[in-house]
Amino acid sequence: MRSNVRQSHPVLARYIDVIITTLCHKQILLGHKKKTEKKRQDADLEVSKRKSDKKISKLAKMDPGIVCFQHCGPKVFCFLLPQTCPVCGEDLGAANFSLLPFRVPYPFIRASQYPCAVVIKPTTGDFLNDYYNSMDLHIGVTTSTGTIVEFDKQGLRKHRSNHWNQCLLLDQVTLPWREHWDTTLWQVCKQKCWSAKTYSEDNHNCYSFVLTFLVTLMYRNLSEAARNRTMFCEKFIVPRTTAAGKYISLYRKLKDMVDVKDDMTNNDTESYGAANAADPKNVQELTQYVQSLLQTIQDKFQNMSDQILTRIDEMGTRIDDLEKNIGDLMTQAGVEAPDK
Repeated sequence: MRSNVRQSHPVLARYIDVIITTLCHKQILLGHKKKTEKKRQDADLEVSKRKSDKKISKLAKMDPGIVCFQHCGPKVFCFLLPQTCPVCGEDLGAANFSLLPFRVPYPFIRASQYPCAVVIKPTTGDFLNDYYNSMDLHIGVTTSTGTIVEFDKQGLRKHRSNHWNQCLLLDQVTLPWREHWDTTLWQVCKQKCWSAKTYSEDNHNCYSFVLTFLVTLMYRNLSEAARNRTMFCEKFIVPRTTAAGKYISLYRKLKDMVDVKDDMTNNDTESYGAANAADPKNVQELTQYVQSLLQTIQDKFQNMSDQILTRIDEMGTRIDDLEKNIGDLMTQAGVEAPDK
């Protein structure tokens, strides 16, 4: 039948063949396009995953990883879970914990990973190693893309600096507010008062910039508190820094303990090495070693003897002085001194 159609209607047959061929090509191209698109999506997903893993890895490196657990006594804090309980010595591998080991939450964040947020950090250094209660804090905000906007003696700056990789999150707006956040922020940034010349450490500083922006934003309790410096500090800054202070104190105590332990280990190793280096290897060295040891002991005894004699002489002198003072006092009082 198909051959009859081709013979009777050759033009129509060719047209049908062209349509069929075109459809086949389109189907092949569509399939190829889908495969290509799938590969591209997989590649993008892999890149995104790697970036995410890299960010998590960087953040993990900043987090010292304080572990807390409780076995038979008080809670124990450490950087690494020990094999045995430091209180009773029981093997923790098969122990029944009163409180299962958990990682103490790390209170600090990377500012660029928190869009449309208000963040603070120490003016110099970081929280874990450098910050103390008497030090100044520096406050800034982030855009919807994570760009940090801050005002300091250099003027108004926008960047993604690593200096904000260990800061505290004061607050963050919800997703529907992000566009309004950016718009308001750029309006405030355009004001000519935010320049290096107008900056004043006491009266016109980073705090002034952030509070001005938050009041203009008109975002719930955050903007309401921003109308008063003291209120904003009490509601948003003090609670965060207080909680962070506990973590900082715990971290530094653990770090000091680890440093002391390392120093003791190093000293023991050095002493052991020195002792081994002095070990006699033959009879002659043994004789010299014994003679040296005896001489050292003799010197120590002589030194102790000299110190004892010196102390006795000092005590005798003090007794003589005391007797003289007593005699003088008795003479002044008109009392005759007893015969010796």
